[in-house]
This record gives sequence, structure tokens and C-alpha cells, in this order.
Amino acid sequence: RTCGSMRTLEPSTAATSPTQMALPKRAVLTRWAAGLLATGCALLLLAARPSSPDAVRASDDANAEAGLAWCSAGGGWRAMAAGMAFARSAGRGGLIDDPRFEAAAANSGGTWFLAQFAYSSSFQSSVMSEDTPLDKLVDDWLLAHAGLGAKLEKGELEIAVPEKEMRKAVEHVLGLLNLAIAFTHGATKTMSQEVLGALNALLRFRGSWERFVTGMMDLTEPGLGHLPANVASRAPGTFSKAALYFQIANLTSAYVAASQDGPGAYTAMRAVVLTKDGDPIGPDLMVTPMQWVVAGSDTQTRRMLRSQVLLGTAGSGSSGLVVPKDMVKGVYVAEQSVDGNVVSSSMQGMSSPSPSLYTVGKVAAASSAAAAVLGSPQAFEAAARTLAQSQSPQLDANLPQIALNRANDLIDQFGADVLAKCGTATTLRELLQRAICLMGARPLLLAETAVCSGAVNSAGHCAFPDMRLADGGYVDNLAAAQTIGAMQNAPGASRNRPLMLLLTANQECSGAPTNLTCGNLQASGLFAGVREVSPGEPFNGWFGVSAPSEQVFSTAWEDVARSLQPLSRTQPLEKNKKSAKDPPQPLAPVVYATRIRTTTVSNSAYGVDSGSPVDVLMLVADGSIGLIGFEAVTKLNSDIASAGDFAAGIDNSGVDTLVRAWLQGGDAIDAVLPPLFNGALSAGRKGRDRGTEVRARERRAADAEERVVLDEFLKALGQEKALGQEEP
Repeated sequence: RTCGSMRTLEPSTAATSPTQMALPKRAVLTRWAAGLLATGCALLLLAARPSSPDAVRASDDANAEAGLAWCSAGGGWRAMAAGMAFARSAGRGGLIDDPRFEAAAANSGGTWFLAQFAYSSSFQSSVMSEDTPLDKLVDDWLLAHAGLGAKLEKGELEIAVPEKEMRKAVEHVLGLLNLAIAFTHGATKTMSQEVLGALNALLRFRGSWERFVTGMMDLTEPGLGHLPANVASRAPGTFSKAALYFQIANLTSAYVAASQDGPGAYTAMRAVVLTKDGDPIGPDLMVTPMQWVVAGSDTQTRRMLRSQVLLGTAGSGSSGLVVPKDMVKGVYVAEQSVDGNVVSSSMQGMSSPSPSLYTVGKVAAASSAAAAVLGSPQAFEAAARTLAQSQSPQLDANLPQIALNRANDLIDQFGADVLAKCGTATTLRELLQRAICLMGARPLLLAETAVCSGAVNSAGHCAFPDMRLADGGYVDNLAAAQTIGAMQNAPGASRNRPLMLLLTANQECSGAPTNLTCGNLQASGLFAGVREVSPGEPFNGWFGVSAPSEQVFSTAWEDVARSLQPLSRTQPLEKNKKSAKDPPQPLAPVVYATRIRTTTVSNSAYGVDSGSPVDVLMLVADGSIGLIGFEAVTKLNSDIASAGDFAAGIDNSGVDTLVRAWLQGGDAIDAVLPPLFNGALSAGRKGRDRGTEVRARERRAADAEERVVLDEFLKALGQEKALGQEEP
């Protein structure tokens, strides 16, 4: 037990008593021998364990009746690759076949994976089959979907932008991005590639994120994106027993309705979500948590779903849009004019959307709509003003004339009223302010980057009481907080029953998630000491959009981050050899792991009660992969190669052994986790800090070089323009 406390984090550790310190030498030797014998037995049991996943049984009495869940973080294509790898590895470790397994939760890119895994039999079998190498499986999937962001043909652009002058302005912007890709490098080139691909996808699907994600699902299996997201459509098999929790955020600042000022005039509406007592969750809150929940095939998960606050149900309560238990009163709606003045206000109930509208594509789109702030004039204004108020001198530098002309021309196409009201821009800061003005004047311009909870009407409105839905990452990127609340309140469950959570995150940390140099990882907000507010209270989140704090655990995040230990790679890849004669080169770790024993804290915004003991196994996969993969062909091919290796690295890190030991309960996992000693951790942190400083210097030097190249490129463009030469 003492050794175990060095490898796992628990809410408290008992101090060593003077009596223990004063043991006679013979007693010390006896205890040492007993400990050695116990360790040897544990290793023998692990080595001789049955190969069948069904053989996993909880040996820890505290966890024998625990509720078991798997929560997957967002992260676009990187999360897709990580989800495929973790599913195969954890499946080998017995997670899916464990009789306690009752919930699978996911957000954003994790939802892309979970939706396909839960609803496509062919996708699920390919992921779980050991016959197909994982790197090939991931590469093939990404390659099949890469064309979504490819260059639009002339006919496609004409369909996407039928107005001739507007299309000309769009073509100029696309051309400018292509020039930036051709003549720059480093961060500027990468950003230009991502933006170009995203614009191509946005135009190809006529600005609708829901159409884009549905198309992605259909590429995996024809018709998959259009399947109803309910129990009946789920792929058969053991996994279908678990309930599905897809994290979504309700973008309360995105309500838009037609005004009385005539055709084409719109009024922005702001809604404040109220608790069951009629109190606002937060005075300036812009997003609140929701989940699309689908019950599993067994009776227990169906009862669990019916115990929650459903806004819409299908199939005798088998699926629906769920809000936390304390947010049942409704919403207070303030109708606002474009200049922000309140016109009227009213109290209304939460929307009850038709479940028949919720397809696999719609749910996956809602959970991953990271650009949803563009669909809300007020949220966009908050995000843009946060950036515009930055003290960065680059925002006040004069932009190259060619870039300004293109940006201003595009905004000018939206009408004379916009031109008169919003002025022109000569700096990036002024350009942001002009964009804010444009969004206020045209609130439906990019509304479809957010997903409507109901059906968009003939006028293009997602009319109240329907809601605009956004990426669940605005509230909880691990989809864990609200899932815990649902598990705590399951019918028949004892109060504060123990919970077991497998948290799988993915990050681009360059091998340094253990000493906080990567910043706050995706799971950090679930723990203490990260948000500067109490659990459930509003804080300034993504893009300046306020959200309720998702903290549900009592343990401090700093302690969790420092306990993350790298897992050794067990099966070196052949491509890692320099030649056929050379032995494999040492492989950098891909997965970092820790086991945390903690308790829940009260968080009414997510429906979580305090006092439940939680056994958490956290796995963080470290890989430098594009979030969406919309880059140019050369960068895309590089990302695909990296993604395959990244997934294979996860699968070759002994995750299955770790999960199996964790499921057995007790301290069995301590024989599998890498050892953690305070002295070694401290020395390691110092070494990594020095490495971080070196990398930071290298990045600053590369940035300086890139600025010189970019300045020369833009200067050359300006000279060509001045001479009247045709632009490339």
C-alpha cells in the first residue's frame, strides 16, 4: 500500500507514525520479504492472466460494483486516430467486455470516432480486428476523407457563390491564400493551408457544418451520416450495451429571429439559462452544457436515460437531448436590436426538438462545431473584441495594401449599408472591428457554422425556442462532467457509488505533458486549481465565450500533470530501423499515463453531486497532427503518415496491459505503471525545462526568419501591383 501511494494519486496520504519508523531491524526485514513476495505474486498473476477479455474481474471490493465509463477528448483528426488506437488497445484489455461498462462519452473529434464506432459495423470490426495494421487503417481513413477540403472546381464555386461580384471577391481571397502557401513557410504557411482548406470545405457545403460532417460520415459508410442517432440504428455487439453521451454546448447568445423592420431584417436574441429555482446560471454566460444521449441495449442504461432531463425523446425514452438536472426551469430571453438595446424580454421553456431530426451526422456536427461563434453575432463580437483588445503591436501595424484591398473588397460585397456603417480598415485591429460590424448587420451570414437544434425555417432562421448548438469543448472537452452527473443519478444506484473513468486525451505537447510545459491539457479543467472560479461558475473560455467551470474532482491538476509518466513502446516499427541490418532505434514515448483516486465536488451546472469516490485512469497521447487535415497536398500527406505512426505508437505502448490491471482493481496496476519517485520527477522536470527553453529559442529564431521572408514576399507583391503587372 505504501509503494502504491508513490505511483497513484489519492485524495490524502496518511502520515507515517513514529511507531512505524522505529520498527526493529528483524521486523523491517520481515516486512521487506513479505513485500517482495507479494510483488512477485502480483507479477506472476499478471504474466499468467487468461487471454480472454471476459476473464477480467474486479478484485478491489470498492470497485466491484462501480459504474465504468470511457470518455474521449476532442481534437479533430488527431482525436479520430487516437480513438481508433485506444479502442483497439483498451478492447484487448477487457474494457468493452467488462460487465460494469455502462457509458461511452465523447466530444468533437472524439465524437467523430465514437459515432462511427457505435453506428457502423464495418468500421467497428475494422478497428477491433488485429488483421489490419492500425497505421494502415488510420492512413486509409484520412486519405479517403482528405478531399473534403480540396480545391473547388469552377462549377462548384459557382454553385456555392452564385452572385458574380461576391464570387470574384471570394476568388481573390482564395488566390491570396494560395500565394501565401507558395511563398511562405513555417507557421504562416501552415495557417494559410489550414484556412484555405477550411474555406474550401465551407464553400463546398454552402457554409453548413452539419452538411460537411454528414458528408464525412457518409464517406466512411454510405448513408451512415443520415442514420437516426437512436438505439435501433446502433451496430450490434457487446459495445451496444453501453449508453452513448455526446457532449454539446448550447450557444445561448445565438438566437436570431425576424424583426418587424421588413424583409431581410433580423433581430439578435440573447437567452440566459435558469436553474430549477429560477436563478440565472451566470450573468454573462454564453454557453451551457447539453448532451445527446442514446441508451444502450440493456435495461439499466434505458432507466438511466429516463432519469435525466430530456428535451426530446424517441423510442420510449431511448435517445434525447439532455440538460443537467438542475437546469430545468427554462430560459429568460432578451430580444435585442443590432445596437444592443433590449427591445423586450420574456420567460420561455427550453426547446423540445424532434428526435427524428437527430441523425448521426447532425449529432457529430453539433458536438464538433468549434467555429460556432461565427453563427452568433454576440459570441462572434465577444471573440473578436477579445482579440482586438489585445496589446499586440502587430494588430496596429499597417497591413500590406494587397491584403487590405482583398479583405475590404470582400466585406464591401455585403451591401451599401454595410459599407456606410462599417467603414474601411487599414490595420488588422480595424479589420476585426469591421468584421464585428458586418456580423451585427448580417447575423445570418455564417449562422450554419453552428448547428440548429431543430429545423432551419424557410427564411433561414433557427427560430427560438430552437437553439444553436456548438462544440462541446466550449464546456467540457472530455465530456466527463455531465456524464458523471448522469451516472451518479442512475436509478437504483446507491448514493455516492464508486465510479471508474478511463479518460483518453490527445495533445500536441512535443513530449512534455508531464511538467506543464504544454499548458493545460484537455482534461485539466476537470480538476482543482485551473479555473479561477468555483465549480459551475462562469469563466472566460474558448474565444472569449463565457462557460461554466467544469471542475468535478477534488484533486489539484498540478499534481495530476506531474504524475503523468511515459509508457514504453513495446513493438518497435520496422520503419524505425535505419537499415535491415540495424537494430530498431529507441522510440520516443507516445502515451503518458497516471492513475488518480479522487472524489467528486458539487457542480450544479453539470448535475454533479459531491462525495463520490472516483478511480481515474488517464491516458494522454502526444502527437503533432493537424486537427482537421485541410492542408495542401504535401502537408496533408505528411500528416497522414504521422497519424498512422501516432496511432500505432498508442497501440504499441502496452495500454491493454495497463487497462486490464486497472480493471482488476486494488493496487494491481502499480506493477504495470512506470515507477514515480519525487526525486526522479524533480530532476526530470529540470532537464525538460532546459529543453523547453532551447525549443523556445529555436521557435523565436524561426519566427524572425519567417517574418523577413514574409515581408519580402509582400513587398514584391506591392511592387507588382504598383507597376500594373498581372497578379500570379
